[in-house]
Amino acid sequence: MDAFVSLRNKYGRTFRMFVFYEHGMFVSDAKDAEVILSSNKYTIKNNLYDILEKWLSTGLLISNGKKWYTRRKAITPTFHFKILDGFVEVFDKNSSILAEKLKSRADGKTTINIMPEVCLAALDIIA
Repeated sequence: MDAFVSLRNKYGRTFRMFVFYEHGMFVSDAKDAEVILSSNKYTIKNNLYDILEKWLSTGLLISNGKKWYTRRKAITPTFHFKILDGFVEVFDKNSSILAEKLKSRADGKTTINIMPEVCLAALDIIA
């Protein structure tokens, strides 16, 4: 964290950087972050997101541009803190059930496919 504070002090609250052959942007100003996140122009994802595309398809996390902006705008009210507060108990209960199911199958040696259990837990949470 000290490294980021040092960079911010040296280059300002928002600056471009080049890390491991990739261009990036450091944003520590809320107004700058709002400009970036409110536009569909600046939503091109890093190439590392391509790895996730097979698993997550092109949902909100993976999509870019207008597709991302439209989906983000539609889903944002769903994640308002006051709405989420009512689900803490449901999240807690179902995540405990999921953890117990996975714990019973985990022996530390065998690879297991957790996708079916995670999908069922997600459905239990949103149902």
